[in-house]
Amino acid sequence: MKNNIVASKKPTFLSKIDINYLVGDWCLTEKISKKNYRYKKLKYYGDDKKEIEKKLNFLFKIYLKVLKKFTVALNKYHNVKLTEKYWEILISRWLWHFLMYTHERWEIVKRLKKVKGNFYIKVDNYDEKIFIKKNTRSFTHNAHSPDWNNWIFSKILECNQKFKIIKTNNYYKKVKKEEKKKNEIFKNNFFLNNNNKVFIKNLYINKLSKIKINLAFNQFNPFNFSSPEYQVKDFKISKKRFKFKIFEKKSKNSYLNFLNSIIQVQIPKIFLEGFNEINSKLNYIKWPKNPKVILTSISHLNDDIFKFYIAKKKKEGSKLFVFQHGGGYILDKSSFSHILESRVADKFFTWGCASKIKNIYPLFVSTTAGKRIKKNLNKNGLLIAVYDYAKYPNRLSSYLRTRDSVEKHISDINDLLENLSSQNLKKTKIKFRKDEEGMVSEVLNKKIKKKFRSVKFYDKKLNIYEESAKYELIIETCNSTNLLECISLNIPIVTLWNKNYRVNNLYKKYYANLEKVNVIHKSPKSLAKFINKNKNIDKWWFSKKVQKSLQLFRNNICRFSANPEKELKNIINEAS
Repeated sequence: MKNNIVASKKPTFLSKIDINYLVGDWCLTEKISKKNYRYKKLKYYGDDKKEIEKKLNFLFKIYLKVLKKFTVALNKYHNVKLTEKYWEILISRWLWHFLMYTHERWEIVKRLKKVKGNFYIKVDNYDEKIFIKKNTRSFTHNAHSPDWNNWIFSKILECNQKFKIIKTNNYYKKVKKEEKKKNEIFKNNFFLNNNNKVFIKNLYINKLSKIKINLAFNQFNPFNFSSPEYQVKDFKISKKRFKFKIFEKKSKNSYLNFLNSIIQVQIPKIFLEGFNEINSKLNYIKWPKNPKVILTSISHLNDDIFKFYIAKKKKEGSKLFVFQHGGGYILDKSSFSHILESRVADKFFTWGCASKIKNIYPLFVSTTAGKRIKKNLNKNGLLIAVYDYAKYPNRLSSYLRTRDSVEKHISDINDLLENLSSQNLKKTKIKFRKDEEGMVSEVLNKKIKKKFRSVKFYDKKLNIYEESAKYELIIETCNSTNLLECISLNIPIVTLWNKNYRVNNLYKKYYANLEKVNVIHKSPKSLAKFINKNKNIDKWWFSKKVQKSLQLFRNNICRFSANPEKELKNIINEAS
């Protein structure tokens, strides 16, 4: 019996005759289960957190090795002599995701090779140029598409003679135009020339604090305050890129050879075709010409124009300070974000966590700093936060990564709702933001929405802590940014703990303390029982015992600052 390898949800790739061998549970659809297709699922390490940690450590070694090779290759391609640090600022985010996405699929195929039998995969005929993307953001978005997933699996399978590749009659040649955004022309006369010595770009802190910092350094200009965002039109694919290689010689590592074979259609255009154009246009940018310090929370990640800018300014002596922007940093055993981001920054500031890395410093939760949330007098009900997770193998982390784990997660939420009193259930809302490439909404609709019709679902772009004033209690369903922000602001919140999450050993004791005082619950029934029993949430939350545990947690993980501008001013002055 032959086995048809299925690597995406595209129905045209299914076989009605042979066994459909699903490389992951994300390929399982209702069509397969309802229409009696014969299928098997390959088991892989998607939710094995210890295995993920091993893979991450291995990948980081690969990252460092490949980064050196990229430095040589890119310098040769552009005929320049730039440092490894310069290139890391530009390509770090893309390179790390490129390695995570390709290596996980490489490992899946390695497991498939151990299965006995005859295997083939159906793949559409692609003009591979459609996989050459403009920038870091569009590459990441594309890696969540069914076409890229099916194509990348077929390319990996081509490396082994055991697998047969069958091309379909579908031919994809047309390249989708990249989304156009404002400010494509750099010569924008609305913004004045900028001589600020402190450049604040997408720093997650309140506007008043930003104004105070600017005024403290005598540089506030209302025309420059919003710091313009820049985009460029798409670049034309050059013939030269098809000579680009990471390695000049064949490696002993077959995975590295595979990367070398696909790099010409995977490295974004902005790093090859766009390199000279972007550098020439930096002179037109209305950002500070000679900043001493640059502060950001997110622009160093996916804003490639900004990365070109900071690579140049750091070479000229500017300092880059990066601030934690979400909840997973350091706390998640499977997170390398703080390691990678601190490598491109002069200083990296956390929300409170300490680190052995020399340039990482504990600070405060920037998103809540200087804020106070006053509860409404008529506050009422429960607000449950639910998140979407990517369908295809995504970032290696402690969060949900397979359909099985998502279904277990939704089942826990179902159990929580089932065990809430009818009075509490009527007052419950679920905040859910659907991701177009996510897999939660399908399961959520099937198991929650149809069953609990009194529970209202909605999505607003407001942060949970901003909405908390209307509710008696926030219920988190993972160890999230919301949990840290609410505890920072001393807002009543409880968590239905996801057992997939692995906490850094240094911080386990603080989470254990929260579990002792009922902030963390590892069972949906336990959480429901606690909510039903406590008629006065504020009395429980503000009790001495609970506040003591919360303060300890706050001091070490999510510190609150009432006067953030003063602390930031000191940090900036030290750098000057």
